[in-house]
Amino acid sequence: MFDGPSVGRLARSGALVAILICSVIHATGCGSSNSSSTVTTGPPPTITPSGTSTITITMTATSLTQQPLQLQPILLTLTVK
Repeated sequence: MFDGPSVGRLARSGALVAILICSVIHATGCGSSNSSSTVTTGPPPTITPSGTSTITITMTATSLTQQPLQLQPILLTLTVK
């Protein structure tokens, strides 16, 4: 059904295509060679005030018969020093 040379040629072609795709992906990550660069600064850091907070997670669910399930809330304590 397949001849030896055509299968080998197909394998080499597939390998070359894979190398080409990897090369293009790698080259796009290099960036540009523009000599003028602009430094951008992000927003100032957010400072979380110290203290203790309680976080409540409330869940809802229904059974297969569409009856609401009684689920207890989860209480978490967040302490920032």
